[in-house]
Amino acid sequence: MLPNKQSTGLRIFAVHIGHQLSHQEWDKFILSIPVEDRIRIENYKSWMDRQRTLLGTALVKWSIQKLAIVKQGFRTVRDENGRPYIDGNYSWQGDFNLSHSGEWIVVVFAEKGKVGIDVERIGPLNEAVMEYALTQAEWNIVSRLKDEDKTTQFYEIWTKKEAMYKTGLFPSAIPKSLDTFQMKGLYTHLFYIDPSHPVSVCWDQEKLTCEIVILDREELILYPK
Repeated sequence: MLPNKQSTGLRIFAVHIGHQLSHQEWDKFILSIPVEDRIRIENYKSWMDRQRTLLGTALVKWSIQKLAIVKQGFRTVRDENGRPYIDGNYSWQGDFNLSHSGEWIVVVFAEKGKVGIDVERIGPLNEAVMEYALTQAEWNIVSRLKDEDKTTQFYEIWTKKEAMYKTGLFPSAIPKSLDTFQMKGLYTHLFYIDPSHPVSVCWDQEKLTCEIVILDREELILYPK
């Protein structure tokens, strides 16, 4: 189920990665982003990794301009924990976060407070990973399920943990220390962008709801004016 499209508290933008970009499409995207981002993207060996990162960078830029958060000429950078933010911005009090996995890239914007987002593609699972990632209470729930349900439940919990971590409120946390059953002061929303990709959002402001916009990647080339 997708988030309520009538709300304005959290804005989520998503784009499907799709087939490999043509040379002409690639040039349109790569020439629209800062040089340091171009260098970072070109260092990836896999075309899929390069394309995910390029479209993610374009999606963040498109979204910031669409929401008119800051004036033209902004740039995004990362803090010591790898979390992105808008460099030199002193007026906007909100937050944003980016995630990509499998076929999808998603970014979320909050008008205030902290926010994190995570998308995962459901894949094979083994118990060693479960033991590493889950608290005892979470393990007790997941381990009793049938295999298919167990995998789905694990990924739903995992995206919540990742979204919690990506708020930036738990910079030293390990997966097992983040308990999705004990989240005082935090709120989460889980939805599926398609049957294989659960998405979780986590934030620290009460009574915020979610709106999602799914874009065609061609729309990212035509940045809002």
